[in-house]
Amino acid sequence: PGLGEPPRAVLCKICGESRDTENNRALCNKHLLLLKEEQAAVMLKHYHKSRNEAIEALGGKCVICGWTDPRALNIDHINGGGTQDIRKRGQVKVYREAAKRPDKYQLLCANHNSIKKYINEEFRPLKLPLDTSLKL
Repeated sequence: PGLGEPPRAVLCKICGESRDTENNRALCNKHLLLLKEEQAAVMLKHYHKSRNEAIEALGGKCVICGWTDPRALNIDHINGGGTQDIRKRGQVKVYREAAKRPDKYQLLCANHNSIKKYINEEFRPLKLPLDTSLKL
């Protein structure tokens, strides 16, 4: 608006209600929240799809004990470094790679994954003495 003209109303692009002008948003708070919920649902769908594809590509069971319940199966980097890789690239990208490159990954049940981390000293929050008699 020019000098002396009243400011134009800033409205939501969906419902026409006034919107938050401070943050330069195109949507009112109600529609912004709905959009965020839809985006979260899409992201969750991609997560589950990529995880299920990786589990299937890796044989669907723990390579040590044969456990098959996907709720307790972990996609493990054979040579370690999985936590840092997931932090750097995100779980969905790691799962997609695991489905395409099964030579770099393996499926371990939660118990065997924890044991591997302990043996390899990848995760020892209490700094307990390492029992080297355990083999994986």
